[in-house]
Amino acid sequence: MALQLYNIQAIFDPEKFAIGGGISAQPLLIEKINEQYKKLFIPVFPLRPVEVVACEFRNDANLIGAYYQLRTKMVSVC
Repeated sequence: MALQLYNIQAIFDPEKFAIGGGISAQPLLIEKINEQYKKLFIPVFPLRPVEVVACEFRNDANLIGAYYQLRTKMVSVC
């Protein structure tokens, strides 16, 4: 996963990576991803490592997103 984040960093240059879903409930996983991710950076390449964090809503993020979409669609229809 760290290598995938590195590749995304090279293409899109995000400010932060937020990992959501059930996997984000494991703090050790986020810590290990951060460790491996930071090892991939070399000083001569102009990429800066960004923070990898767990989403605030963790496993409920998909439900909140679905609710938001429902509310948006209902407002635009009415």
